[in-house]
Amino acid sequence: MAYLINAGIPSRPPRPEYVASDATTITLRIVPVTDSNGAIVRTYNLFRDAGDYSSSVNIPLLLYDGVSPTYQVTGLTAGVKYRFTSQAVNDVGSSLHSFQTIIIAA
Repeated sequence: MAYLINAGIPSRPPRPEYVASDATTITLRIVPVTDSNGAIVRTYNLFRDAGDYSSSVNIPLLLYDGVSPTYQVTGLTAGVKYRFTSQAVNDVGSSLHSFQTIIIAA
């Protein structure tokens, strides 16, 4: 027996929100998508840039578990500007990356 799912990839999630920071960490809140497009969002991915403001925001934050509402990014350099994005994933595929959140570790 086969099943057909009438669904698509999730909508683009809102940008991650700033919660707190210090010299070497930034805590982000992952904002859920408003439209899962017919399939439950199973997980979220988080990405950052290299902190040079010219590289792509494509470094996956692999220690993020994909389901917690917040995540503390560690090992950052004080005074450096970082860009972050999130991505929603359902059984159909991955959404577009969110728009960027830009935060200076301080």
